[in-house]
Amino acid sequence: GSGAVERIKILLVGGGPLLPQQEKVLAAAPVRAVESYGMTETLSHIALREIDGSCPAREFSALDGVALAVDERDCLVIDDPLVCRHPVITNDVVELLDSRRFRLLGRIDNVINSGGIKVFPESIERKLSGVITDSRFYVAGEPHPELGEQVTLYVENSDCSITREELASVLEKYEVPRKIRRGVDIRLTASGKIIRRHSSH
Repeated sequence: GSGAVERIKILLVGGGPLLPQQEKVLAAAPVRAVESYGMTETLSHIALREIDGSCPAREFSALDGVALAVDERDCLVIDDPLVCRHPVITNDVVELLDSRRFRLLGRIDNVINSGGIKVFPESIERKLSGVITDSRFYVAGEPHPELGEQVTLYVENSDCSITREELASVLEKYEVPRKIRRGVDIRLTASGKIIRRHSSH
């Protein structure tokens, strides 16, 4: 019950991306919640961020002794001499704020290249989490003759009432989906993550 949560002073959350809905609950809970960032290659987490409700920001700070850089793809490179002999090159695209702090944007394999602009579905989904409340949804790219790919919103509920105007009120101009597909069959992985499928339409 809630009594158990109140006895926890610091709650470390990790093992997979934190869903925006989970973040809202944790930010409002009477506990200091911290999200960890790490992977198998780093053995444990190498960076942390306070869960305070500033969900789209996703700003992590590295632990002591960990140095951060980016490669030519803007993917995070982790140098942790205590754990790995060689730097670990990730597939996570980041905005590197300095050698200790980064903002997590999304996975390189999910990036949508629309008219030469890189668009990150995960960032769009976090921003839309407070706007689309009556359906599960995800964002992916669809082929487009001029742009290469277009940002497309896939919504499970065919009666979802979201409009492009509502989307535009919380998104950057280049993030606004050009197409909304309703009544989409959304499937999950074993760990509960949405399987993004680039549509062949």
